[in-house]
Amino acid sequence: MTVNAISPRGRTSMTAGVFTDSPRADDPLNPDHVARLVAYLASDAAKDITGRNFVVYGRMVAAVAPPQIEASFQSGGPEFTLDELHQQLSALNSAPINAEISKQLQELQQLSGMNATSE
Repeated sequence: MTVNAISPRGRTSMTAGVFTDSPRADDPLNPDHVARLVAYLASDAAKDITGRNFVVYGRMVAAVAPPQIEASFQSGGPEFTLDELHQQLSALNSAPINAEISKQLQELQQLSGMNATSE
């Protein structure tokens, strides 16, 4: 058994409010790009590939390194209360994460030969 994750960049009905309509015929957000990776990972040829996370954007597939723990906290009781979660999670500054995600997306677009403004 293998277990992999795919972080797709795809234009679907679920992302209709996120992306504009495809500006060109070779749309990098066409879900067919993702489907090909899914088909490959489900094949016998990929039987030794496991525990990986892949990003698919157009004609580019990237293997992503495992995430790092940014912060952790424990509940004061048997489970978190909403107030505890709010206190702990609101203390996290998401600006650096959003900046890093934006940087990574630009790098992925450059690697795949896509223009960052083509969405």
